[in-house]
Amino acid sequence: MIEPMRYLTLIVPEADRDSAVEKLRDLGVMQVDSSCVREDPEQSALEAEIAAADKALNLLQTTPGKGAPVPEGSDAPAILTAVEGSVAEEQRLQRALEADTAKAALLKDWGDFDPELRVRAEEFGLAVSCCTGNRKTFAGLAEKYVCITLGGRGNRCRFAVLSPKDAVPEDLPLAELPEGVRLRELEAQIEGLKKQLESLMAERRQLKGGMSALAYFRETKAAALEFLRVRRSVYGSGVLAAVSGFVPEVRMEEIRTAVSRFGWGFSDRAADPAREAVPTLLREPRWVHILDPLMDFLGIAPGYSERDVNLFFLFFFTIFFGMLIGDAGYGAVFLVLAGAGWLQSCRNGEKKTRPALALFTLLSSVAAAWGWMTGNCFGFAIRGIPWLSSDPLAAVHTQLVCFLLALMQLVLAHLLRMGDGGWKNILGQTGWILVLAGNFLLIYLLLLAGGNIPWWIRPALFVCYGVGIVLAAVSEIQVRDAGTIFSFPFSIISSFVDVLSYIRLFAVGMSSLYLARCFNDMGHSLQAASGWYIPLAALVVLLGHLLNIALGAMGVLVHGVRLNTLEFSSHLGLRWEGVVFAPFRKHVGNRQ
Repeated sequence: MIEPMRYLTLIVPEADRDSAVEKLRDLGVMQVDSSCVREDPEQSALEAEIAAADKALNLLQTTPGKGAPVPEGSDAPAILTAVEGSVAEEQRLQRALEADTAKAALLKDWGDFDPELRVRAEEFGLAVSCCTGNRKTFAGLAEKYVCITLGGRGNRCRFAVLSPKDAVPEDLPLAELPEGVRLRELEAQIEGLKKQLESLMAERRQLKGGMSALAYFRETKAAALEFLRVRRSVYGSGVLAAVSGFVPEVRMEEIRTAVSRFGWGFSDRAADPAREAVPTLLREPRWVHILDPLMDFLGIAPGYSERDVNLFFLFFFTIFFGMLIGDAGYGAVFLVLAGAGWLQSCRNGEKKTRPALALFTLLSSVAAAWGWMTGNCFGFAIRGIPWLSSDPLAAVHTQLVCFLLALMQLVLAHLLRMGDGGWKNILGQTGWILVLAGNFLLIYLLLLAGGNIPWWIRPALFVCYGVGIVLAAVSEIQVRDAGTIFSFPFSIISSFVDVLSYIRLFAVGMSSLYLARCFNDMGHSLQAASGWYIPLAALVVLLGHLLNIALGAMGVLVHGVRLNTLEFSSHLGLRWEGVVFAPFRKHVGNRQ
């Protein structure tokens, strides 16, 4: 559930402004209202330092190799300066390398010649012009001037035209060549620049050992910035000052105790989303928090006035993951990786990664289970549940499961919405549930039934659509609002499309199966052609399955997440507009 919030205003003596902010940070229960924060010149400087530290950390993170670690608390500004200098020097070297490479490319076809030769020729009253053109152009110029062929390809040729210094022809097809530079010198410069870049990269690898010091530096600056923002949010003048923000209702007793101990004053009221942007704090069972890594990755949270659906999100997303991956072998590989991750986490005493590992273990288990149920292991057929694997209508049965999941999830959305209003809302949600049931029956009739159509489907279809559309219309259509009248038919069509869109679970899973089988067949063909091709066949199969796994992961992010955040959420009226509650407090690693 979403924790109720109070909008709190603390009143403190003006003389205790700074100490009050420190004590508030020690409490760690209040998120300061950002709308009260005033700009400060120091803020820009801190933000610039944090941005520079982030840029340096990202650069070092992508630098190959491993540097020698430096003690925490080392001279992080010096490391940051060295990284910035390294970046500037690399950019300069890269620009010089690109320029010299371009010049060398122009001179390469002409070979290595000394530019001084043209200068010496001018001393004797001759001008040497380097030209390019087709054979016909060369023949025409050769009739009037002294032309020397220097090479060419096909109909194109390179040639030099000798003419008096004071009478250089104006109609020559001059080649664009860099002046005063020799090819061998350019090639030497290019090699020198490459060595300088290699040396610069080696120095950066050494700087990579200072990442922990840079990370600590970044944390301290972020804490200082947060402290400054909170301090600047304290308003008032003269004798008293005040600071406002949000506190979870269950932690108000800590505020009352602090107010009594420090001699502060306070006023509070229920947070009102209509007046302020209220943050969201979810209170859930610990096992539901395994979904937090995914939600953090997606960067979404329900709004304060919306519902907490993480439990339902976790349930359906887990099933969708299993169906989209759909391979017992892949699931087993994932479980081995998850086990290795758990061992590493226990060995290092690292707890931050455990929610992600728990989620990955759950998803992998369901993928392995669904792969076994459908009889698929690395693209090979295994004995599974006959209804989903070996039955002639197994594909139809899998599609039926997809549409049943659609009906379950979308009906659940409307059941949850029944508590939003009075009898009119209840009738409307009941109507939408009947419409969804009609959509399911229509899809079954058109796509799945074949020639075996139960006698009761058609009358049930007419009842679901007839009663459902009437009840939904009573709730949705407002006679005085023409927009609701015209949009209602599109809402009915959209609900049908939403149910039909769950077929993506079958389509993506089936495409993954066929792709795995294709790579298996390619490997078998290579192995059958010759025993010498066995290593190549194994490599083809391995790379093929790795590609299939990567595509499956993309499919989960695109389709598994979409069904929850779009189809389900639209029927639930959930917009995911929330901002996660982030109280002002000391962070782990800060020494302030």
